Amino acid sequence: MTHIMKRTALVSTGVLALVAGGLASPAGALPGNPNCGDTITEDVVLTSDLDCSGDTGGTGTVVLRVGADHVTIDLNGYSIIDNDDGYDRLILIDGYDHVTVKDGSLVGGLLTGIWVNNSSHIKLKDLSVSSVDGGDDSPGVGIDDSHHVHLDQVSATNNGDDGIFVEDSEKIHLHHVRADNNSDDGIDIEDSSRVDIKHSTFSGNSGDGLETDDTPRVHLHHATASNNGSDGVDLDDAHDSHVHGLTSESNGDDGFEIDDVNSMKIHKSTFNSNDDDGVQVRDSSDIHLHDVVANSNGQGNDPDGDRGENGLEIDDDSTVHVHHSTFNNNDDDGVWSDDSNIRVDHVQVDDNGNDGLYVEDADHFRIKHVRATSNGEDGVDIEDNDSGTASDYVIEHTVSNNNDDDGFEIDNPVVGKKNSATGNGDTNTAP
Repeated sequence: MTHIMKRTALVSTGVLALVAGGLASPAGALPGNPNCGDTITEDVVLTSDLDCSGDTGGTGTVVLRVGADHVTIDLNGYSIIDNDDGYDRLILIDGYDHVTVKDGSLVGGLLTGIWVNNSSHIKLKDLSVSSVDGGDDSPGVGIDDSHHVHLDQVSATNNGDDGIFVEDSEKIHLHHVRADNNSDDGIDIEDSSRVDIKHSTFSGNSGDGLETDDTPRVHLHHATASNNGSDGVDLDDAHDSHVHGLTSESNGDDGFEIDDVNSMKIHKSTFNSNDDDGVQVRDSSDIHLHDVVANSNGQGNDPDGDRGENGLEIDDDSTVHVHHSTFNNNDDDGVWSDDSNIRVDHVQVDDNGNDGLYVEDADHFRIKHVRATSNGEDGVDIEDNDSGTASDYVIEHTVSNNNDDDGFEIDNPVVGKKNSATGNGDTNTAP
């Protein structure tokens, strides 16, 4: 998705908030509710819903505009509402630091529920942001050109574009975030760095659950992506990243797509029942998968009848290490690798529609301690690997039994050690 965002600072009036009574409480918070269109320069606590529906704020207008550093807007369990899209944004933080917005709901608005621009040390906590409905470029939460922004217990749902959009920012922390049922991506992060996402869900979105582009150092821990229209998680140019405890299931495309990444570790993660591949790796290097499960992918709706999906697909000159992982019952191959270099160790590839393990056009590979049983074609299929040196291709301690065709189909010299093949439909010759 392409976003067109102005990088210039948004206009701020710097006017003191207009509130009933006009006097600060002893605790420093303004008493009563602000009015629609006010600028907030002191702490404020809502005492009822602030409903601005029916107002015609006009282009560029904001319900509450922060106008000072060190300000807290405490919604106090209440809501700011704009059902008629009279205001572009419900809350704007533009060029101010150490601001907190907490404990309530933001409903409606034309462009954004809450927008953070050119600011730092921002906390958004215990918030629900929904029903921003301006179409493209109208996320629930928007963060641009900012750093040290923390979202905790924030939900962004049913918005007209992304749930949460981040651009040109760094040190962004999304903890216990829910981004569901948005019209594009659940979370979309572009041209940023050092993003930490923990204990979060992104489900039922029309696009990807989580998409990043040109964003290195992503840490994604204990997250769930399910039932999204495209990929569960799509990380592009996310160098030096770490994924742990991710579950990505029943998505309309891949469970996890990795593209043009240098160095990523994926641990203890599950990618089952996605319409395309469980995990797809393209044009990437130093990718490590450890204790990964990718089963039953490609089993969903396939109106064109051309299903050909794998548990793990590796392509376009990638380098991938796979350890202690399982790729079973996928529509096509358990593991499919083309024009890439792989190390596979202690991996199970059973009951797949075609091959258990397929490798083509590799400069080198190491296959050790693999079990390939009961696959619809070959257990292990090695084709067109043409470095000319058998020592570049090693298969050791691998068992390939009860497959419909060959236990091992090997079209080039390899170094084999302690492999076995029994009960296969065609040949039982092991290297």
